[in-house]
Amino acid sequence: MAKKRKKRQKKTYNVKELQEKWKLQRFDEKKYFDKMRTILAIVGVVILAFFFILSCFIIGIYKPIDKEDAITCSKEFQDFHSYFSKTTGYNYYIELSNNERRSIPDEYFNGKLENDLRQLSTGTILDFKLHPDGTILEIKAEQKEILNFDYAQKQLFKTSIFIFVLGILSFLGMVACTVYAMIKIIKYKVFEPSKNVYKRR
Repeated sequence: MAKKRKKRQKKTYNVKELQEKWKLQRFDEKKYFDKMRTILAIVGVVILAFFFILSCFIIGIYKPIDKEDAITCSKEFQDFHSYFSKTTGYNYYIELSNNERRSIPDEYFNGKLENDLRQLSTGTILDFKLHPDGTILEIKAEQKEILNFDYAQKQLFKTSIFIFVLGILSFLGMVACTVYAMIKIIKYKVFEPSKNVYKRR
């Protein structure tokens, strides 16, 4: 005789329980991503604050000064060097007596300036006008002007305007990230517990 096959019991599902479970999983996922976005917003505040402070510092360096306020000095020229770095790009500097080096900002460096510096002979006396922070603003060799004071400051000022705009954008981004993070923190620390208490009741 053939054995009777056992009837498979059909699984029954409680629709309400499944709906509640699905809602709970969906809520937890949303909460997780909200927390991740909050953490990213806090990290963004730190990074943007750093860029804002850095831009303020650079603007102070590139602020134009009067010619009378510039530092005047004379040095003996030895050589001119240029090299390329993957991190900083092209770098230019003048080698002077007593192993002193003076870097030349890329903002106003051009082919004419490079050509004039390469034509200088060793031992030529160079007259400099420097920004109080040490940036070269004017170069003269035996009364011949190699770098113009006003031209150098104009190019540096253009760069400072660009950096100023970036600083403003960094500040606005920092404020937006701060507001977003504060809203999320208040939501989870203040409103969420009250919701849980309400549910228990």
